[in-house]
Amino acid sequence: MNAEPQPMTLEDTTAASTGGRLIATGGRPLPLVSVHLRAEAGGGIARAVLTQSFRNVHPEALQVTYLLPLPHAGAVSGFAFHLDGRRVVGEVDRLHRARERFEEAVLEGRTAALLEQERGSLFTQQLGNVPPGATVEAEVTIDQRLDWRPGDARASDAGGWEWRFPTVVAPRYQGAPGRVADAGRTSVPVADGPIAARLGFELLVRDALGRPSSPTHAVAFRDEAGALRGGPGEGAAFALDRDLVIRWPAAAPAVGASLQAHRAPQGPGARLRLGTRAFGLLTLVPPAAGAGPRATPRDLVVLLDASGSMGGEPLHQARRVVSALVDSLGEGDQLELIAFANAPTRWKRGPVAATAASRKDALRWLAKLQASGGTEMRDGIREALRGVRAGAQRQVVLVTDGLIGFEQEVVAEIRATLPEDSRVHTVGVGSGVNRSLTGPAARAGRGFEVVIDLGEDPERAALALRARTAAPLVTGLRLSGPALRAHAPARLPDLFAGAPALVGLELDPAGGALLLTGETADGTFERRLEIRPVVPGTGTAAVAALFGREAVEDLELACAAGEDRAGDARLDRAIEQLGLDFQLSTRLTSWVAVSMEPTVDPARPVRREEMPHALPHGMSAEGLGLRGAMSSQPLMVAACPAPAGFFTEEAERTRSAPAAGGPGSRMAQKLRAAMPSSMKPKKEAAVERSADEELTVPHEQADAFAPAAVQEDAKRLGEAAARRLLARLRLLGPGRAVLEVEVTGGDLDWTLPDELLLTLADGTEVRVAVEPAGSTGAGRIAAGQSLRLVLGSLPADPSAVVRAHATGAAAELVLDVTPA
Repeated sequence: MNAEPQPMTLEDTTAASTGGRLIATGGRPLPLVSVHLRAEAGGGIARAVLTQSFRNVHPEALQVTYLLPLPHAGAVSGFAFHLDGRRVVGEVDRLHRARERFEEAVLEGRTAALLEQERGSLFTQQLGNVPPGATVEAEVTIDQRLDWRPGDARASDAGGWEWRFPTVVAPRYQGAPGRVADAGRTSVPVADGPIAARLGFELLVRDALGRPSSPTHAVAFRDEAGALRGGPGEGAAFALDRDLVIRWPAAAPAVGASLQAHRAPQGPGARLRLGTRAFGLLTLVPPAAGAGPRATPRDLVVLLDASGSMGGEPLHQARRVVSALVDSLGEGDQLELIAFANAPTRWKRGPVAATAASRKDALRWLAKLQASGGTEMRDGIREALRGVRAGAQRQVVLVTDGLIGFEQEVVAEIRATLPEDSRVHTVGVGSGVNRSLTGPAARAGRGFEVVIDLGEDPERAALALRARTAAPLVTGLRLSGPALRAHAPARLPDLFAGAPALVGLELDPAGGALLLTGETADGTFERRLEIRPVVPGTGTAAVAALFGREAVEDLELACAAGEDRAGDARLDRAIEQLGLDFQLSTRLTSWVAVSMEPTVDPARPVRREEMPHALPHGMSAEGLGLRGAMSSQPLMVAACPAPAGFFTEEAERTRSAPAAGGPGSRMAQKLRAAMPSSMKPKKEAAVERSADEELTVPHEQADAFAPAAVQEDAKRLGEAAARRLLARLRLLGPGRAVLEVEVTGGDLDWTLPDELLLTLADGTEVRVAVEPAGSTGAGRIAAGQSLRLVLGSLPADPSAVVRAHATGAAAELVLDVTPA
């Protein structure tokens, strides 16, 4: 008996954190001038080299920070930069050591680059000391597995491979303050206008049976020595606002199991980090639908994201895909529909038999959904993962753009509560899908991930998902045999009709038997491979890199599920070691590259720039909650002369949350409240903004836009008052650090002090010496430039430093300090 429909209204409240801010570029030149991709693909894997050109148009050295999107399942296996015709090759080091090496190099005047992982598909890239007038090309090498796109018999399409590369980062809902520990590092700057930089690419495809095509870009391919080489079509200029997706028809891998093996070359000059270890990439292919074991009945649960970021075309696209899934159900299946924003809302109170009438009713319910509110995905996951009837497999399909910052919560929930007979699949919808959520969630759920672009035919895209849910042919897969040392993922995926599965292996170099077993609706499934000895120099290094990356992802899932309960950081140490052994970027290892010789004068001021992203295609600033949070090179009230000790508790702490400067802002209100009544202006400025809205302008306009109270305060106090600025504290190693101070609110006549008076969080004051080497020398520092102070003999806990007083400067400075 069917339950009655539940109310359709989804709670609509303002998100506590949008995870981004709108940047007013003001037509100024941005440091990123071009992006180029060069890739080669075939046999289910691809190696891509991403080259980004950053130009310094300023008269001082430039430091650039850029949130870099990369393929979520890719192994970042190379990093370098080019400057003045020289190529500087990086290496992977432990996270904190790589940072220290980068900071030390910058203080010595050398050009350096650092690549740190924030999420599996999101990295922070820093370039230090780009010389005036110079261009630095940052080069990132990524090995990635391709996705198989099943064919459509109705269109005489046998299927083929898909290569996907991201170019934009969309802001991610962060929830309440403090929920996401690294919210500042992952907050996305979004430009309020077009980004001039454009994407170029060239792709060599070795196994295409026909011309590659793209659902996202205009591409053209030509024949070249038995392969196809392609790039942008004539007159095409690709904006950095969506994934680049290329698909090509290919021969389906043979039914059964096949293996690509790799062993590094040996001998003089060979890289011996992996010693004599051998690796493999195993491709598992089930029989076609109808030609193999009988499919298991399904209990399909569709979990649909109806939050604000899904408004417009993303939700429309999601509805059409879900409709195709509903239509794929048979009389023996069951259906549940759950929408979520701030809270989950059900179509029915429980599962419903997938009759023609119930499917029609489900489609009517879908058509009424509207997008609004936050993205409380974990509650929806809990609602979807319940008991399964005997003889059926619960298939949970999560349809979302994935735009949250607390991905680990969702992945941990799936890993901890997934019943043995259930699977979670993910469908990413949109131009800036957060694949650090959709990929790991599918992995934790032992399912598949599918990404659907805006404007793409959803019927064709839904076919790929149906192939991964309509016929789960082989479950409970296991690998064994003398040839096998390890496999990744540790929990093998199921085999679905028309969907090859790729598994990374570590092999015994001597070879031997490899046995694959599993269960079907009709009994036991078994395949056997005889592996020949793997000789040095066999295969491509991408095979080893992908095994290492998959092994890291297994450990990250274990961390998310709380398996390191002993508190001894055992899993973290294992992740770190994998990063070092395989020379891969991970959460605990980073790429660092440093020039041999100095390229700039380290005693001169520098300029810091944060490269913003374009607004993702098909999304709006309003839907992402960005309106009213505009910033630029920030005008900070704290940069103007002010009474000592004002608004210390609410001082802006990082660039990721710029200080407010409007006359109605919280900072300005607190400043006025702290002033004597004789110093307060008689009349407020004409332009008022809400207490939550931030107004920041380019440095050259800062004085004109400063709040009236601050301007009057500056006139009354003059140069005798302490000038207050914000500073970032970066550690250089035991007992040493550097304070980076951005000059705002006017030029600064600077004299290097001999020491600083540090104030700790508990009120304790400590004097520390300033080291001249690496610190910014005396002179006039223009607004928008930054100065550095190298400190020695730090307190035992440097993070406790909240303020620094420069007593020996020509203009007395008070620095509000935050960790970088």
